[in-house]
Amino acid sequence: MKHFLRYSFVALMMMLFSGVSAKDITFLPSDFTPAEKSDYTLVKEGVAMTVTASTVTDSQFRIFKNESIAFVSTGENITKIVFTCTADGTEKYGPGCFAAVDGYTFEGKEGTWTGNSKTVLFTAESAQVRATKIVVTIGEGDTPGGDDNPNTQNNPLAKFNYKSGTFSESEDGNQITVDYVAVNAEAEISGKMIFDFENGLCTKCTVSALFPTEEMAKAYYDESLANKEKEGIETITIDGKTVTVTMIEGFNTLSKPVIKSMMKMLVDNEQGGLGTQDSPMTPNQANVFAGTLEKDETFDQDVYIKGKIASIKNAFDANYGTAIFFISADGQNDFTFQCYSVYYLENKKWVDGNTQIKVGDEVIICGKVMNFKGNTPETASKKAYIYSLNGKTKDEGGNDNPDPQVKTIKVAEALEIINALADGKTTSEEYIVKGIVSAVDEISVSYGNATFDIVDNANDQSALKVFRAKDAEGQKITNEEIVKVGDEVTVQGKLQKYVKNEVVTPEVAQNGKILTVNGQSTGIEIIKVQPTTAVLYNLAGQRVDANYKGVVIKNGQKMIQK
Repeated sequence: MKHFLRYSFVALMMMLFSGVSAKDITFLPSDFTPAEKSDYTLVKEGVAMTVTASTVTDSQFRIFKNESIAFVSTGENITKIVFTCTADGTEKYGPGCFAAVDGYTFEGKEGTWTGNSKTVLFTAESAQVRATKIVVTIGEGDTPGGDDNPNTQNNPLAKFNYKSGTFSESEDGNQITVDYVAVNAEAEISGKMIFDFENGLCTKCTVSALFPTEEMAKAYYDESLANKEKEGIETITIDGKTVTVTMIEGFNTLSKPVIKSMMKMLVDNEQGGLGTQDSPMTPNQANVFAGTLEKDETFDQDVYIKGKIASIKNAFDANYGTAIFFISADGQNDFTFQCYSVYYLENKKWVDGNTQIKVGDEVIICGKVMNFKGNTPETASKKAYIYSLNGKTKDEGGNDNPDPQVKTIKVAEALEIINALADGKTTSEEYIVKGIVSAVDEISVSYGNATFDIVDNANDQSALKVFRAKDAEGQKITNEEIVKVGDEVTVQGKLQKYVKNEVVTPEVAQNGKILTVNGQSTGIEIIKVQPTTAVLYNLAGQRVDANYKGVVIKNGQKMIQK
């Protein structure tokens, strides 16, 4: 990823959190499965390290020229990063090959960054960088968010750790309140965080704190007063043991779903994920992440979000192939994230016969998110899909096996069955074989069949030939590009040990069926065809008009006209 997930919202959310003692997290190449010229990510103790389009061996991280390495912490801030490289300074592979980053210096084989941030990004600019070890330090006793965060600079409660709280929302929806308890080494305080909204946007945040003594309250009042002229604080008052601070900056550009999810995460101590396939975001986290983008901005990298369907606005249908629904952590219709106009499994349009979604289904969404009109965090229209539905990444209720009595096998199993046959013999029963197209011999629209080879894996040497197969309905093929090399297919037919000139060819016997290509049926699509000026043909190749009833061919596709 050239850009990595922004976690600046964590600093906003954790208004009451203070730092912890420093902790070192060591990343070693041996922690990874070796990879070549690809993105790779490792998460250790709440810190994710992501490298783009580069290589890792058992002894080196190799960050290629013009590629990036990013560090993201979901807990305490990153305060230090040390690279140990294989070369000195600005020499090729050395730490000086990174582009300039504030807080980064290098000497000899070591490059050191110091700062206070949730995210840190380095780009190999002058040459490739090779590191044998990377040590990331999180926490330093400082407030998460860093010295450049106005919400912690101006917050007199920032020296306290959040302990517990409750969430409530006014009946008119214009106010959110969190009653909290926070502690430090000396005292426990209680108070409220109140967020006011107008037109769906936060206008101010009022934080009050009840201290054990008037002396402690006065000390915090004086500290707050010293910050009053700084951007963000509107008023500061003291009433006995209670100090109240009203902030009108920092939150006033955030929408209600963002604040609501932010506070819910605080109250529930929800940790969330990194937005990756292995560590998806929660719906609350997605609301905050997307909602902190600029108005109508779309984040340019795919993220993963996991939740349960709480409500469905538009279920999938064959006309659009997409759906609109809301997900939450528990499937309840509150604290939801909107999945807007998303595609089905495998990033494909939903078709009749696919499994329909329902409330309570567990899904993982993959795609781009946006802040629609600045007040609605959601997936960008038709730029996201259901990666997983109740743990399945493919629709097993689809057309892969229309006849459950026919056994489904892999190419390797089919080859074993054929090998046991006598020369020239064919099995008495049919099989359904799944595979990947490795070569295409011929696709003949004139004869209505296709001949091609399939394998289990792209590197397999032994292939199974599919000989003169027809479509899923046993009808002639009308699409001269029905299969291509690399397509995932399922075919059905008898298996044959074909022999000619002493050469043995294992194959799916002639007149087998191509059931699916990349999960889509090759047979008749049963839909109602609206009146159209497109030319229609029947299965005999005769031209027919819109009054013809039955199977027709339109633009090379079969369908039923009613």
